[in-house]
Amino acid sequence: MGATELAATRWLEETMGVDDHGTLIRAYGMREIVNGAMILAQPGLNKTLVGSMWARVARDALDIATLATAVPNTRNPNGLSSQTHQGRRDASQWP
Repeated sequence: MGATELAATRWLEETMGVDDHGTLIRAYGMREIVNGAMILAQPGLNKTLVGSMWARVARDALDIATLATAVPNTRNPNGLSSQTHQGRRDASQWP
């Protein structure tokens, strides 16, 4: 998802029916890639891994909250809904 947010920012904006959010989408993509790299770089269960996992949970909550604020302004409710569903599905995979 992070790579898509970086490489296909405009496509995501069109799919979700929002404008002028490219910087935010790219920032979220970079944050996702960095957090994923931190998780994968850990050799085993340790405090850094646990912190990275909880950061991912917080990131998913922030993504859902951000998408929820876009609902009143979207030109494509179905596209935005699919992205919100993706966020909820991601969040449900983590404790």
